[in-house]
Amino acid sequence: PLCVYWDFKALNGSGNWSTAGCRFNRTEKLTYICHCQHLTNFAILTNHLALSVLSIVGLVLSISALSFVILSFISFRHAISGRSQKVLVNLAAALLLVNVTFLAGVNRTSDYTGCVLVAALLHYFLLVSFSWMLIEGTLQYLRFVKVLDTYIENFMLKVTIPGWS
Repeated sequence: PLCVYWDFKALNGSGNWSTAGCRFNRTEKLTYICHCQHLTNFAILTNHLALSVLSIVGLVLSISALSFVILSFISFRHAISGRSQKVLVNLAAALLLVNVTFLAGVNRTSDYTGCVLVAALLHYFLLVSFSWMLIEGTLQYLRFVKVLDTYIENFMLKVTIPGWS
């Protein structure tokens, strides 16, 4: 572990992590303890190969499972006739795009434009995922709480536009 803080003046004002005035002291009950001589934005940077490999394996498994869900619904068109199935497919697509963007862009930090693009795409796809989760929650509310008079004309059209925008 490396005890660092964000130095806003480093790299001609662009900012960078710095260890100046910070040192790693010890590990206590799975907690890293750092000692610093100033108060600012702190972090502990670790560079464990096992953590990177585990993250990549988890992302690949998640991408595979989400792709399987989407391909299953595409293959069996009659199974995607209900509102909740269509919402599920959109949620799976949004989560798939989050995972693919993260996997493709996690190591693109050296190029400023690429880093900003990956960050913007991740932000957008995460917000879209949350939107589809909200839509799914609303649909569940209509189905299990309100029950009567829950038909909404052109439901998918009304939720797809805000769900993806």
